Amino acid sequence: MNKIEITVQELKELIDGKDEFCLLDVRREEEFSIVNIGGELIPDYDISTQYSKLPKDAYIVVLCHHGVRSLNVTHFLLSKGFERVSSVAGGIDKYAKEIDNTLATY
Repeated sequence: MNKIEITVQELKELIDGKDEFCLLDVRREEEFSIVNIGGELIPDYDISTQYSKLPKDAYIVVLCHHGVRSLNVTHFLLSKGFERVSSVAGGIDKYAKEIDNTLATY
C-alpha cells in the first residue's frame, strides 16, 4: 500500500493480516490512555524530534482521533524521506464506531 490515506477497514485488514507494519499513534498521552489499539505513541507535537526512532524501511500507518493530525504527520514523514506512510482516515473514532464498538470513544 502506498496511499496517503487508508480506511479503517484497511487498517483492520492490516491488523488481522500477516503483513508487518508500524502503527504510529500521534494522539496525546491522555487520549491514548482512554483508548488505544496498540502501536507506538509519539504525540504529534513530539514528532519533529522523535521521528528518527521510526523504522525507515517499514510501512508506517499513522493514527489519531479523527484523521487530521495523522494526515499532517504523514505529510511530515514523507517530507523526511519515509516512503511508505499512510494516515487512517477518520482515526480511532471511526475505527471504534465502524470496526470495534467495544472500544471507548471520546
